[in-house]
Amino acid sequence: MSNYCEDMLKAKSDFAVYERKDIKFREDIKHLISKEKKLQSSIQSEQKKIKEKTVQLAAAEEDISRHAETVEKLNTQLEKEEKLLEDIFAQLKDETADLNVRHRWNWFHII
Repeated sequence: MSNYCEDMLKAKSDFAVYERKDIKFREDIKHLISKEKKLQSSIQSEQKKIKEKTVQLAAAEEDISRHAETVEKLNTQLEKEEKLLEDIFAQLKDETADLNVRHRWNWFHII
């Protein structure tokens, strides 16, 4: 009979250990399931951001090519305008050269 009682006590002790492990594993499983859901949500959020950034990138690339054409046209126009300005300065230089000589001549007469 004492052997039977010892076996029962040992079985009870072993079962208590088993129950503690079972509870721990169930809690671990719940934690891992919760963590998985959070990670899945995070993945979906990041994938959505990637799609948005891809669309923004495509729009930016289109803007770059469109603006590159505009810059090229404006640079060509700038070159033309600078050439025109140089021509105007050259004309003014010739026309005002005579005025500078007269102005100096008048200045010498005043002194």
